[in-house]
Amino acid sequence: MKIPCPKVTPKLRFWSIFSLLTSLFFYLVTGTASAQCLTSGLTEDEQLAMTKGLFEDELFSASSESSKCFLEEFKDSAAREEIFFLRAEALRKGGDLQGAIKAYDELKKNFPSSKTYLDNSMLQKGISLALTRNYTASIRTLKLLLLDFPTTKYRDEALYWLGYAASFQAESLRKKNNKDALLFYQDSTLHFVKVEPELLNLKQQQERLHLMGRAWWFLKDFTKAEEAWSQYLKNSKSIKPEQALNLKYQLATGFQQEKNYKKAERWFARILTKHPDSKLAVVSAFLRAEMAYAVSVQETKTESLDSKAVSILIKHYKLYLNKNDNKYQALAYYRIGVLQQPHRPNEAIHAFQKYLRTKDKTYAAEVHYRLGYLFFNTKQQQKAIQIFEKYLRTKDKTYTNEVLYQLGFLYIESKRPKKAIQIFENYLSTKDKTYEGEVLYQLGFLYIESQNQKKAIQIFENYL
Repeated sequence: MKIPCPKVTPKLRFWSIFSLLTSLFFYLVTGTASAQCLTSGLTEDEQLAMTKGLFEDELFSASSESSKCFLEEFKDSAAREEIFFLRAEALRKGGDLQGAIKAYDELKKNFPSSKTYLDNSMLQKGISLALTRNYTASIRTLKLLLLDFPTTKYRDEALYWLGYAASFQAESLRKKNNKDALLFYQDSTLHFVKVEPELLNLKQQQERLHLMGRAWWFLKDFTKAEEAWSQYLKNSKSIKPEQALNLKYQLATGFQQEKNYKKAERWFARILTKHPDSKLAVVSAFLRAEMAYAVSVQETKTESLDSKAVSILIKHYKLYLNKNDNKYQALAYYRIGVLQQPHRPNEAIHAFQKYLRTKDKTYAAEVHYRLGYLFFNTKQQQKAIQIFEKYLRTKDKTYTNEVLYQLGFLYIESKRPKKAIQIFENYLSTKDKTYEGEVLYQLGFLYIESQNQKKAIQIFENYL
């Protein structure tokens, strides 16, 4: 805030320039003002005019020293209240925030009932404390300002800085005590929402949106974080591409945590559109595909998707694979295989084979099972037998009974009765009842063909 200073008339500002410059020279050379004030010999009006003039000319260091001398020499002046405040402001604007904080305290000590400067003094002290990272003292000062001056014209700026200080206090606590940090994030949002944004300067308006979004994100209210950050991304003229990228990624992963897959997909898609060559584009390509897949499953309540939906999803997964990344390659091939299986079996086979070449074990057993059926359905019996046998050598037991049942028939069709008998006997040893009747029936005829009449009779008796 610009300090209201009466216009300095030429007469008052006509101090001895040569004398002042000489005093300033010796002051700067000696580096101390302890021996004599640089304004010694000036009248009260002259020194007052000079102090204000130096401040208006933005010579803040000289102005603070001049005001200090004024306060020492004119202890009964009616202008002391104003000069106490002007000195604090000169120190603040000159970059000495710690000195300014002490000077604001001196004003309050000497003029505890000031109606002209005290609210602004408390505001600037609170701001200075926040900028020097003393967030606790800043919050205390600003809250006291609003308590003592409920109708102050600085209300919105005080609320902004309260939100600012609370937000950074939360950030400083987050890794030490997340519970306390969340309380400060909550406080910061309460302060920010009370602000009339149009009463802030443009930089503060943008920072408010940024900090509000961050607070809501840590509070896991991703919808409100999206509202704040969307405005910030839209209106900010100085946001760097890297920061914009990170905010979009935070929103995408936040909605992913919340299982709001549709919004997550949109934000991952925005990263691919606006930041195609960024460090997060690769992972965003994969997660965009995953979110689109999750949305389709949510909306249809089934993994059996129509060919149009499958085509779109395959396009997303292939976009990721084209980036030549290995981290999610296996899962991408697995997804493509599962999606293509009901529609394009040959492409599903191709995808599953690529999955197996990655050496990933997560879905290996299931892929062997699916591949076996794909080979069976595409009349590739020998490959189906090989892949089903590989499945049986895995530790997975999920599909064992079904694989044994299908494998027995494959051996029958390939004219290998001994292997069919062995497989069907293995099936019966599992005690599974699902296909027991049909297996006993087929096994009886297999024993007849192999000239084992006694075993055939025993099997048929069990069948009956």
